[in-house]
Amino acid sequence: MNTDENNTTISPTKRSIDDLPDESERPKKKRKYTQPEFDLNKPEAVNFNQFIQGDGYKRYLPRTEWILPENFKVDADGNTALLIAVRSGKIGAATALIRAGCNVTHSNEKGLFALSVAAQRGYTSLVELLIVKGGADVNAQSAVTGTNALIQACHFGNLECVKLLLKHGADVEQANQKETTALMRASQEGHLDIVKELLVRNANVNRLNHERMTSLMLASQRGHDQVVKTLIRAGAHEVLNERTVQHSTALMLACKRGNVKVVRVLLAAGAEMFLRDTRGRTARDAASKKGHDAIANSLIPVLQNHLIRMENRLRRNCSMGMLWSILHKERGLLPLGNKALSIHQVKQRIDDQGISWLPFNSSNSALIQAFTLPGPLFSNVVSYLPLPPIWEKLIRVLLMNRCHVDPNASIDCLLDIIDEILLESNFTNALDEAQIKPPAEFNSWKEWKPVASYGFRALEDGESPNSSNDSAAWPNDKALLVALKARRKALFLGLLKNEELRNIMISPPYNMRRGLLSELSTASDIQSLTRRMSRGVSFDYGAAIVIWRLALQVHEWRVRNFEDLQRRYFNGPRNRVASNANV
Repeated sequence: MNTDENNTTISPTKRSIDDLPDESERPKKKRKYTQPEFDLNKPEAVNFNQFIQGDGYKRYLPRTEWILPENFKVDADGNTALLIAVRSGKIGAATALIRAGCNVTHSNEKGLFALSVAAQRGYTSLVELLIVKGGADVNAQSAVTGTNALIQACHFGNLECVKLLLKHGADVEQANQKETTALMRASQEGHLDIVKELLVRNANVNRLNHERMTSLMLASQRGHDQVVKTLIRAGAHEVLNERTVQHSTALMLACKRGNVKVVRVLLAAGAEMFLRDTRGRTARDAASKKGHDAIANSLIPVLQNHLIRMENRLRRNCSMGMLWSILHKERGLLPLGNKALSIHQVKQRIDDQGISWLPFNSSNSALIQAFTLPGPLFSNVVSYLPLPPIWEKLIRVLLMNRCHVDPNASIDCLLDIIDEILLESNFTNALDEAQIKPPAEFNSWKEWKPVASYGFRALEDGESPNSSNDSAAWPNDKALLVALKARRKALFLGLLKNEELRNIMISPPYNMRRGLLSELSTASDIQSLTRRMSRGVSFDYGAAIVIWRLALQVHEWRVRNFEDLQRRYFNGPRNRVASNANV
């Protein structure tokens, strides 16, 4: 009980007028919002955006007996209420509209229908709703562009929608009116995860669109180097030199856009750099025209050969890493003499007895010992292995095709490969033994050899780009060019006319056939012309094939002679690995 100043008792339920708050101070009660009354049969009077964004559908559409007209358009673009609901991501409204009978297959003026809009925006729940509850056709195509839901999902990079559509039977090979498939669209936009998902579903990596462009071309044009690598490994190497309507190749398209990383990937895969488009321009011309001078100056065969070597070393190192893993998990055994031992047993014996007991030559014994090391140390050892020779691959594949494309360029490359093979087969030792005068500023051919071999040994570790500009994205081309110039200046084939040198070459350890020596001496005239007259000398396809066959014979001599040397000096079989199933 309260009292006033006169000690009069005041009841708590009774208050004076002065204690009551003013009208303006009283809290205002919130009025209950009522949804405006919509006449769904008069679309011109309905604001369906407001209807969908609000909760109007909860009041009108749960009544299953009420059916919408089949092609119920609510705006000038031909969008239905369902299209508006899907575009807004309103699954509740979409569910109610589907139950009310809204047509899920209707498309607007742009050719988009509800499923393609949901896939485009990445609404997986709506995609599943439209397919499962609405019965939408996953392969339905737009009447305007021919696109479908899968192509839209791939274009905008919605991986989960792509998986869901494929799960419900979407056709990976269905194309739009321009013959563009889902794989082409994903490759063009650089969505690597989606590209891999489509490749797992056996998407055709070599298909052409209406402009004769492949998925590889579209990815190369946009500069997606990882997508380009994935496509090549999936089989796009078969169309590596495919040409568009304008006869442009993937390499030309990458050069025009200045996509350095893609150019490197394509060159390492063996892309032909001497093809010409309908205007007679090569990939180098295309790069120069667009101002990419660093790329243009780097499009030379010696650099391509080096990149191919680097790619082959990467694959070899990966294979050796897999082999290391197999051995250390004891899923494979090493056949050593009459016994097959696990890698752990080999390690124990090496720790106790060294490597002298291994029935291999010193190089292979050291390699076996490396396999016993821990993973990180083994990776370091593998990284220092020399670059693998790729002469046979270059001769049989790349240069065989180049003979048809540009005979002059193919002859230059083939003569360079012959010089490389001779150099790596200790040809300089034979020159010193025959007392042939070395190049100026050198006392012997042995002293000259490191200069001519610098391009192969100095760059064995590779030189990754240290910035994103063109000039820094290539290996040390100066070292490669210095080595190339030294070899070309030596004119090896002309030196084979020396009788003393010929006698040395037909004797052990070289064992070169007299017929091959004669053919090499005959080809020295072509070598002299191409080296001393870079312009004004033109050869036909027949001359290129003669040099191609000669290079192949030199390579076969190198392989045969190398194996003879191994048997003669090392007396041991090559390293082999047998699986448990074969032991």
